[in-house]
This record gives sequence, C-alpha cells and structure tokens, in this order.
Amino acid sequence: MSSRNLHALPLFQGDSRHLLTGPLQFYIRVISFLPEPLINVIDLIWPNLPGKFDAAYEVSVVDELRFFKGSKVWAVQEQNVLEGFPMDIQSFFGFPSNVTNIDAAVCEEETGKTYFFVDHMYWRYDENTQSMDPGYPRLIAEDFPGIDNKVDDVIQKEDNFYFFHQSIQYRFNLQTRRIDDSGDFNTWFNCKNIGNSLPS
Repeated sequence: MSSRNLHALPLFQGDSRHLLTGPLQFYIRVISFLPEPLINVIDLIWPNLPGKFDAAYEVSVVDELRFFKGSKVWAVQEQNVLEGFPMDIQSFFGFPSNVTNIDAAVCEEETGKTYFFVDHMYWRYDENTQSMDPGYPRLIAEDFPGIDNKVDDVIQKEDNFYFFHQSIQYRFNLQTRRIDDSGDFNTWFNCKNIGNSLPS
C-alpha cells in the first residue's frame, strides 16, 4: 500500500473491516471469511459525494456513515446521501469557526461518544444528545499518552482505538489508557493483498 501512497480512512462494522483510500477513492470492504477484499469505486456507490475526503466514521446507532471534506460533512445511509447534506461542521456539530477540517473521527460504540481529532487537539461529541461535551477541546497527548503525532486516522475494534500516523499504527487500550502495541499498518490491514486487488 505504501507504494501507492494511499491515505486510509478505515471503519469497522461487525466482523467486517471497511477501509476508504483517499487519493484513489476506493471503498474497500475486508471480510474475514473471504480470501480477497471487495473493492468498489466511491463515485459509483455515492455519485453525489465529492470524494477526496479528509475523514470518515460510522454511527452505528443511526446506521450512518459520515464523510468530511474541509468544513463540510455528508451523512449517508446505504447508497443514499441524506437530505440537507452537506452541512457545515460548525452548525451540525457545534465546532468553533476556526476549525475548518477534521483529521480523523471515531465513534465509541459503548458510549455513543464521537472523538474528533484536529491537529494536536480533540473534541468529544455526544451522538445521543447531539451536542459537544463540555470541557473540550483537550490535548490528544494528555488523554491518549503516547499519541504525540498528528492523527491521520483512528478506528475502534473491541476495547481498543487504533491510531494511524503515516505508515504506523498504535493500539491504544481504552481500559488501561495506554499503548500496548504498535507496528506497520500495511501488515495489520493485509495491504499486500489489497494492493494486488486494486484495479490497474
């Protein structure tokens, strides 16, 4: 994957693994019991989306995918862009006007809290009350010790957040509040097989 310089925007849902690759604009679904990933061109699935997204995350409680590009957010259910989108992230989430893009986002399934990472700060949004939690933004490195670099992407799997910076992924245990593993994200995502499956 590194040879193609793909920017990964991954999502998890059940036993399936979802990966968005920004510059090439593919939607890749990796399923554990299938030998090869399922690959679709984003423009074909969601022709009304602009592509080249900065971040994306899933809100399982409302069965939505949300895509970010600059200060805009799109909400999608299945193949449909929801009415009224795109919207400004300031009006939809309550970000201040100086936040003009989102680096990464993840919704913690157990709490319904969505974490938005912007530079070295993060915000926390309550999907149930549809409002920002008080006391934010906070420093990423303060609440996620060891995550000192800009967050390119983040996903949740079980009790862990996986933080991505360039080609490195860090597994952050949400119970111990510590990094307990790190490595090359190419291996973790089986990117060798994904790369071989991409259309030429």
